[in-house]
Amino acid sequence: MTQGSLAPKSAAGITTVTTADSEGFRRGNVVTDVRLPRDLKAKVLIWNDIAVENLSEINSKWESVVEVKDFLASLFNLENYKENKPETVLVDLYYYSLQFSKQSNFSLEQTSALFSIIKSIHEAAIETPFNNLPQCYKYMKDLILCHSVKRPPFGIELFGPEEAKLVSEYIVNSYFRHFKLYKFVFTPKLQLDVSFNYKGLYDTGSEASAEEQESKPGTAATGITVEIADEDEEEEEDETPAMKELKNIIQEELDKHLKEMKSSLEENIKNNDEVMNQKLQSIEETQSTVAPGKRPGSKGGKKK
Repeated sequence: MTQGSLAPKSAAGITTVTTADSEGFRRGNVVTDVRLPRDLKAKVLIWNDIAVENLSEINSKWESVVEVKDFLASLFNLENYKENKPETVLVDLYYYSLQFSKQSNFSLEQTSALFSIIKSIHEAAIETPFNNLPQCYKYMKDLILCHSVKRPPFGIELFGPEEAKLVSEYIVNSYFRHFKLYKFVFTPKLQLDVSFNYKGLYDTGSEASAEEQESKPGTAATGITVEIADEDEEEEEDETPAMKELKNIIQEELDKHLKEMKSSLEENIKNNDEVMNQKLQSIEETQSTVAPGKRPGSKGGKKK
């Protein structure tokens, strides 16, 4: 038996330093290593995170929600779950997974597999702060298939067709419906700082120091500083109206270009958010259009 451990403040491949807000959730993280979304390979997970003796003890404590949650917290090193909000969310996720298994009359083997499936999906979801909803949904389908088809050593026939359908509906409704909330609680907040250097915009022979350039008016908030090198006051007085007009035109074009870049970046962020919402809505619609099957009972499922 391998007892799993998940630190809510640090996902696999991401090293973070977290500061919490007044509600206990993350306010900001310093990220030193970020993992990009990736496809994960499914494998058999029975008895991977929770052993038969653990389930027996949980069943003996089932009448007390507090005792069950305390046991899960001690099993997965989440002893501070009553004060630490991310740990609270994680313990609730584990508890309600077991509750669903009990309500569905799953056997001990099915309960262990379902628990590890949900835990693995959650760990896959929070390993990157970027949107990985498509990868996680595919990973869920592969895991359920891996536990529904007899294909040793790559798969076992643990769930029947109706049970597999019931499991997928539960995971979609309980986890993927709140996918963005789990991402918010468990993944670091990234801040993108963009700076542009226009080659040839400034005179390479200028003797102005970097500090002097930073002190000039510009658009420092976007990481872009625009500066028109000025000569001394006497030379400014000698500038012709045509030169002044040319400078104004250049300044206007630069300001216009900066506004377009800001607008484009905001539009891309908005579009990405809409695409993720559409995919999640499509998943929910697919689940709702499937004809409801007969709720599996204890027949062929209980093993002690």
